[in-house]
Amino acid sequence: MVRAVNDDAEEEEEEEEDIEEFNVGYEGEDEQGCKGSKKPQQPAQRCEWRVRCTMGKRNGGLIDWDTFENSYTFKRAFICPSATRGILRYCEKVVALDACFTKNKKYPTQLFLATVVDENSQVVPLAYAVAPVENYENWSWFVHNLQISILGLRSEAVMIVSDRQKGLERTVTEVLPCNPHIHCGHHLKMNVQKLFGKTAVQVFQNLLHAKSEDSFNSVMEEAEARLDQGSEFKRYIQRIDPARYALYAMPLPKYGRTTSNVVECMNAALKRIRDYAPCRIICQMWLYLLNLFCERRVKANSSTDELTEYCKERMEEFGQNCGSFVCMSVDTNQALVQTDGGRQQWIVKRTPKAQCTCIEPQDHCWPCIHFMSWLRSRSEDYMAYVDRIYLQKSLALCYSKTIPVIMETELAMSISCRAPPPAIRTGQHRVVRIPNGGSTAGASTIEFEYPLTQEPRVIPVATIDLPTGSRGGASGRRNTGARCCGVCREAGHNRTRCPVLAHMA
Repeated sequence: MVRAVNDDAEEEEEEEEDIEEFNVGYEGEDEQGCKGSKKPQQPAQRCEWRVRCTMGKRNGGLIDWDTFENSYTFKRAFICPSATRGILRYCEKVVALDACFTKNKKYPTQLFLATVVDENSQVVPLAYAVAPVENYENWSWFVHNLQISILGLRSEAVMIVSDRQKGLERTVTEVLPCNPHIHCGHHLKMNVQKLFGKTAVQVFQNLLHAKSEDSFNSVMEEAEARLDQGSEFKRYIQRIDPARYALYAMPLPKYGRTTSNVVECMNAALKRIRDYAPCRIICQMWLYLLNLFCERRVKANSSTDELTEYCKERMEEFGQNCGSFVCMSVDTNQALVQTDGGRQQWIVKRTPKAQCTCIEPQDHCWPCIHFMSWLRSRSEDYMAYVDRIYLQKSLALCYSKTIPVIMETELAMSISCRAPPPAIRTGQHRVVRIPNGGSTAGASTIEFEYPLTQEPRVIPVATIDLPTGSRGGASGRRNTGARCCGVCREAGHNRTRCPVLAHMA
């Protein structure tokens, strides 16, 4: 069931919208989960008000709330506020996808996230979801809702970065066939280290940052001779398309993002929220995004700089360090930049965008230190070669829309549902300590294990008759050199044949 929430009622170009009003009932919510009921409740136990929903319109936020078949039990939910639907045009065109475990032991689920990085190098969640498990079915459902919700996502100009989870890789290929899909470099390095050792990781790092096909091939040849398993390493690497990870083969700028760590950073920021039950996580994430947009919108509108703070710092750093380069202009559109007496050199070109053999302008969409050295030698301004996403006004537009203020229970109230099925643990045991009568002092204890699926048995102290011989007793001391029972400390039998435990059975 899909609900779209409209939180931008003053859109001038908006067409007439079909508004549906409905009453919802909600029993309450605590840290253990979201409880609801389809039956009418007493006025003192319910929160009831009208929710205005826009069904499927352009500026509405998408809410896909799913339950199990023939049941009102919560299964999964997808949330995308309308404020995040159009911000991809103002952010770096790299969308990171990943899922992480929630930390609620009673209701273990997975938190799905899609994130981007804005002009100020800040992580922004586009959409999130809560589902029981990370598999192909849930990833297909999540990415399908994502490409419906996020404007401009399904395009050849937007790159997807993720790990090599089988369900996720297959889903991106099917749902977003036009988008370039790259693998997380960190996960690839961990796989290489597991298979071929730490030396192979250094070689793979050089492959990851290779700036041309010739350098990539030369590193591959060196790896075959350098590593003990060089031929196997080469065959393993050749099975992976270089366009999925190598810098030189990237079809689009990736803004220096070689991994999906932006999602991992967001998972760490949501550490407290992940402690809650699934329905509580959904509401807390909404409030987190509300505060996030509010704080960043105020900060962006208060700045008077032309560039964002992140871009401005990098450009100032380049300007301070570019004095050591020697520039020799070939013509008005090309130059040779050298340093260290000609030991290192780069070729820079003037096109509608800056280009350099260091590949940083093509990858970050701003002039590199070598290009800025050439521009400074010609007394030219670098602003024309900075991508417009790094302008301060773009940052203000990114956070211009507001997320509506809602109560913590309002999202969960959209559809009445019961809490998800609790986790069932089997095969695990825990130790129970029961007071030991012994010599009627009650100072010692008996320890035994029982499965979690059974109820603990309460044994009255008076019914426990422990022998108090010279080799055991309430003191728990054991004679050296004698094999005694671990329960009653008496010699002649072991723990499995102890009369005390036999009496308890």
